[in-house]
Amino acid sequence: MSRNKSNKDLDSLKKEDVVQAVVVADNFSDAFVPLTNETPSCLLPLVNTCLLDHTLEWLSNSGVQEAFLFCSRHVEKVKEHIRKSKWGDSTSPLLLNTIVSETCLTLGDAMRDLDAKGLIRGDFILVMGDTVANVNLLPILEKHRKLQKVDKGLAMTVVYKYAGPSHVGRAPQDDVLVAVDKKTSKILFHQKRIASNDNKKVHIPMEVILDRPSIDIYNDVIDTHVSICSVSVLPLFSDNFDFQTREDFIKGLLMNEEILASSLAAYCLSDREYAASVNSWHMYKNVTQNMIHRWTFPLVPDMFTNEKEIYQYLRGNVYKQHPVTLARSSIIEDDTVIGGGSEVGESSTIRRSVVGRNCHIGNGVKIEDSYVWDGCIIKDNCTIQRSVVGSNCVVGEGSVLSQGCILGQGVQCPPGYTGNTRLQSCQGDDDDLDMVGDAAYIVKLDNDDSDSEDDENQQIWSDLYCSNQIEEVDGDSDESSEMSDESDRSISPVLDDTKLFYNEVVDSLKRGYEDKLHCDNLILEINSSRYAYNVSMREVNLLVVKAILNLPKLESGSYLPQLWPLQTYFMPIYKNYIRNPTAQIDCLQALQELAMAEQELLTAVPKLLSVLYNQDILNEEVILKWHSELEGDSEAEDLYKVAGPFIKWLEEAEVESEDESD
Repeated sequence: MSRNKSNKDLDSLKKEDVVQAVVVADNFSDAFVPLTNETPSCLLPLVNTCLLDHTLEWLSNSGVQEAFLFCSRHVEKVKEHIRKSKWGDSTSPLLLNTIVSETCLTLGDAMRDLDAKGLIRGDFILVMGDTVANVNLLPILEKHRKLQKVDKGLAMTVVYKYAGPSHVGRAPQDDVLVAVDKKTSKILFHQKRIASNDNKKVHIPMEVILDRPSIDIYNDVIDTHVSICSVSVLPLFSDNFDFQTREDFIKGLLMNEEILASSLAAYCLSDREYAASVNSWHMYKNVTQNMIHRWTFPLVPDMFTNEKEIYQYLRGNVYKQHPVTLARSSIIEDDTVIGGGSEVGESSTIRRSVVGRNCHIGNGVKIEDSYVWDGCIIKDNCTIQRSVVGSNCVVGEGSVLSQGCILGQGVQCPPGYTGNTRLQSCQGDDDDLDMVGDAAYIVKLDNDDSDSEDDENQQIWSDLYCSNQIEEVDGDSDESSEMSDESDRSISPVLDDTKLFYNEVVDSLKRGYEDKLHCDNLILEINSSRYAYNVSMREVNLLVVKAILNLPKLESGSYLPQLWPLQTYFMPIYKNYIRNPTAQIDCLQALQELAMAEQELLTAVPKLLSVLYNQDILNEEVILKWHSELEGDSEAEDLYKVAGPFIKWLEEAEVESEDESD
């Protein structure tokens, strides 16, 4: 599987070639109902910019010259959006052609319709209109064409992305196991894990393995839903009406390769390249966080705007678009985006959430792990957790939305409403919907069973909030049902990516110290783990310092005698990561958390501060500010006192320096 990171551009392709892409606007699913009742999925906002604009911006940046936008639902809304956007302008770098076929119900129907129209002249890029990516497509297209010269039957190159089994980006519908011929990159086996009754076991036919010198089997990749297609793809869909989805196409070619005389190739993106299809709430949440954490750069909020819609990028991954009005007592915490024209009232808190444009957030409102779209009014004392509020909604005073609650566009929740279900603003064709307000009706699920409804709400909550799936505990012992609350709290939580990253850092440092590896090599390992687990830079600073300070606890013998040789050995790692005032704050935070928990480290704080100060890791302004903030904190009282002598020395040294300068 290739990991080519070539920087070749259009000059590497034949000059007469036009790089074409097919963008399928509809995802042909009800994953986002009721928000897609009146709006196509490609026009749903992600970090206050519609998904289609993210997709087209990426294609344009990747050198695509002509794109065919295939629409089958809410066609007029898609056309209107294109007309009003830069993509409808004659100066647009991307020639965009809109194709309409409202009778198409699947991707296969769309491909057959395209084949009948005869618009595609050569190899093309196939993506969905909900794709967010930053990968350069031209090297992948060039690789596809090189493989075509060797394998004349190559129909499609499937683009995968590396992601470990515990990676938050692994949505169940994209979790695949792939076997690839190591020499030719030919796909020999491709199976969705969710399709298997026992996803812990995989049955690979022997003929896949035999007669090949070597194959690679990947359990650490996800399907990005990006494909490079040969001209033969469209006729293959036309000749095989059972190909309704892209998955059907891949499975059909692998099962009938000799009959269809067609094959598939694999291409895996590098760690720095990003691509994902927002086809579920799990992916919506995941891609939003990745964009806020800038893994999709240059498609990030402060760059993906025009001159009238400028975002200010602040510490802690906070983005504010001008103009935003924040009350003095409001709190905007990390990983938050607020659109222009919005107002946030007194004593309101917003954390890990996206608030759209022209929203009014009242007083005493709490918004957490949620998405509030444009034009919403959230009245006083509301709580919104792990929920989605569609455009132009009104949430009545004192309401509580939680655990996967989804409000369709224009819903008006009555004051004091509490719920975790899906609401739409009108009855539509169904007169049996339960009414909870003048413009708020409970969306009826296909299965009317109440248990099924609870299960679906729980799944939506899981998709919007949880990053890992928790396996059920086998057995039905009576003992487990009688466990006390205390024992419940003692159960070890499932490791998230941050903990997995920390464990890998500890392992790398421990091995590096024992084997006397150069710190430059250890830094490379830490950086690789960072990209693999999608950890922010501030978390890296904090966890690397914690790992260094915790290493003596893993060795036999007393703590302090082993601490100082480790500090000396890992000083290059300190210098690599603690390079600015923000990083110094992270370093001191790590020291504070461990010192408050470990008595041995607490006694070493003055000397440790002195070592880091003398090595120019920490400067005196940051140290003094940190120490002053400890004053009055009852939990940090011991730390404040222990650090006092060093702080006094630091202040006296500063005074002496000022006197000498005078």
